[in-house]
Amino acid sequence: MNSGSLLKTARAVKARLGRRFIGIVLATLALIGFGRPALARSLALATVLEPNTSLSVTCPTRFTVKLSKDKKTVTLKCAPLSTPTATLTPRASATPSPVKSATPTVVPPSPTPTHEQVLPTLTPSPSAVAPMPTATPGGNQSPYTGEQTPDGKPVCAKWVHDQYATTMPDGMILQTWHPQIDPTYGCVFGHEHGSDPRQFVGFNHSGIPVFGGAAHTSGDMAEISAHAGFKVFVINDDGRGKAWMMVLHQGTGSPRRFSVRFHSLEIWMTRRSDNALLAHVNVMADFGAFVPNCPGAAFQRAMILGPQVGCDSPYEEWDAALNVGGFFLGNPAVALDNATTRFNPDDPTGIYPNLPAACGPSDPFGWDSYCKGDKRSFFHPRWALRNTGPADVFYTNAYGELGSGPGPGMIEQYVRRNVVIDESGECCGPTVVYLMQDPATGVYIRQDRSAEPFQTLNFEYPGYTLRPPN
Repeated sequence: MNSGSLLKTARAVKARLGRRFIGIVLATLALIGFGRPALARSLALATVLEPNTSLSVTCPTRFTVKLSKDKKTVTLKCAPLSTPTATLTPRASATPSPVKSATPTVVPPSPTPTHEQVLPTLTPSPSAVAPMPTATPGGNQSPYTGEQTPDGKPVCAKWVHDQYATTMPDGMILQTWHPQIDPTYGCVFGHEHGSDPRQFVGFNHSGIPVFGGAAHTSGDMAEISAHAGFKVFVINDDGRGKAWMMVLHQGTGSPRRFSVRFHSLEIWMTRRSDNALLAHVNVMADFGAFVPNCPGAAFQRAMILGPQVGCDSPYEEWDAALNVGGFFLGNPAVALDNATTRFNPDDPTGIYPNLPAACGPSDPFGWDSYCKGDKRSFFHPRWALRNTGPADVFYTNAYGELGSGPGPGMIEQYVRRNVVIDESGECCGPTVVYLMQDPATGVYIRQDRSAEPFQTLNFEYPGYTLRPPN
């Protein structure tokens, strides 16, 4: 469905009030039958609906949607079947150390990659994972819970999921990225973590991300326990000679997100021409205060704009005011078209599902729900890099405040010296909007380079893999 994609178009021109109206109309239109996979045919069909009638259409992969200018004709295209190209086996992975370079470099534009990405096969590394009570199966312990998805996939037992972890120096166990379907047992975890990090052209710098390093330093154990909320964003070509991978904690199932200002944000940035690491930063980023997405909302540079009971928009948007030691700044934003819950000011800790326009006609917390928080867009990062310090490496506390050196409560940051990037004025338009169009890889592409622009797709793939909260 393309309600979210048109919302992004409106966002790019900063027509936020208009975006809410468009989102309501098109999200309602999306309820005319965007069900779950059943069958597909290589046919071109057409039909005309009478007023006050509906039509249900199913597709075993995913839809692309084109709406005519007069909004009287909708063209649906069922994408062909595709198969992920990478194989994954659970392994432990520690956060990689940045690659240091003493050679000052500037960022030249490079529209064409100079190397081909080869996806690594991950293998287990048990020695790096601390033992957990349920992590190792014993006797006849099953990898399955006994539950199945509506299309027959088994649900993974907890110990299968617990294999995707690593141990911090103090013994704290942190989870890592994993696919939606375990490659060994073929079971689903019920949540997703966004882009496949092995698709990142700078994977040699990043490895598989470990979730919650900054939260661990800050003591935010509640965020770490909400593991499903960690989402990866891979952008291999920003049109400005760079690629980056970002990890953000952005769950949409708990009302806690409306009262928490700081959330984990980790970024690797590379230069496309030679794959040099330009930056690796990891902080609890400032997302400001909650702003109800209601008429007359006061939008802020840093905010969590979210749906609220009594208002008519299901749309959610997170904007960060990022400042890492004064050397790495930005204003990245992530939009969600299908957040699971909304805020109720009369019951701030209560669980209230999002509007039917986002959740669909089924149980908002069931397998058939549409509001799984898996339809995300990324825009206007406004990166600004200028390391004026004596070294590429420096130290901050968990909130990005510059420190004098390593020590308790400090996080090592990396921004290459003598690289000057200033995109702080690039707030609007299709060149700063990034959409995900292939859930098999989860890689985001720039909107103005899309073959079918104004579309961002759901991450759930293939078939049923997700159940809120995601």
